[in-house]
Amino acid sequence: MTQPPSEPNPAVKGKNVWIIQSTAAAPSVSIPALAAQEAGKALGWKTTLYDAKGDPGNYTKGVSDAIANGANGIVLVAIDCTYVKNQLQQAKSRGIAVSEVYAFDCADTNPGSPRLFSADLSFGKRWKSLLDAWQQWGSDTAAWIISATKGRARPLVLHNEQIAVLISYQKGFEERMSQCKTCKTVNIPWDATTSGTPAALAALIKNASLQHPEINSSMFGSTVTSGYNQAILSLGAKAKQIKVIAGLGLPDEFNLIKAERGLNATTAWPQQWIGYAAMDSINSVLAGRPRRDEGIGWQIIDSTNPDQMPKGDTIWQGNGDFRSVYRTSWGVS
Repeated sequence: MTQPPSEPNPAVKGKNVWIIQSTAAAPSVSIPALAAQEAGKALGWKTTLYDAKGDPGNYTKGVSDAIANGANGIVLVAIDCTYVKNQLQQAKSRGIAVSEVYAFDCADTNPGSPRLFSADLSFGKRWKSLLDAWQQWGSDTAAWIISATKGRARPLVLHNEQIAVLISYQKGFEERMSQCKTCKTVNIPWDATTSGTPAALAALIKNASLQHPEINSSMFGSTVTSGYNQAILSLGAKAKQIKVIAGLGLPDEFNLIKAERGLNATTAWPQQWIGYAAMDSINSVLAGRPRRDEGIGWQIIDSTNPDQMPKGDTIWQGNGDFRSVYRTSWGVS
């Protein structure tokens, strides 16, 4: 991370922006979506928060409804372009600004395809897209494991070839691990469709541990309470011997680290700041200004920097002053 942008970016008034979230049931989705809605209200915009409830059919319906209701901007939260490609082509033809939170553009997942996120988050000179940032995130995760195991890492990886964000994350992880000549990754194929329940994950990880007793670490590029953490804990005494880094920096993950309950570190993303960043990017595009580096990134937090952990169940901010920085920049403070 760097800092939220502070140069003037005056709010464009009277806009209609839809925030379409894949499922409000997931905190990593609902937290940035609600923050984007909060930012929209600060900008003086009409905002609509649409919950697709995890149904891809609702992804397309949500974008179609936004277009039909005269949206000037759309924020996709954890919905990749490939799910709503036809609708986004319509949005592009109508000059609707489209931004994203945890979502990849069609050009990211299908090289050669046109870019349809016209207001995608900018990382400035740090990374050219969220795809590159995600790969660096995976690389940093591998570096933590290599350090935690003193260069003798045998990480368990639930290898997935279905979910775009995990594929990118794994690529960065594997490239960094390959540079450690005394390390060896244990890849276990994981079908999220057929083995996505907590019970299925527990069985998968337990079998992997039995077949590969050398496993001494693990990573997971998503929220840990989806069943992953329960699966690690099901290993009993073995769970305490494995160096585990996972998650997105949600409150329950910090609680697990503090309690030493099957999680040693998390790669924390500023969940609310990224919602503000998506709306700031839309504001720039609607105003005809260049997109700017939103400062978004991540920080690895473990027992060595407990001062970075939020107290209680509060949300990790990354930068506690980001709201006032954006509002001053928009001229609405």
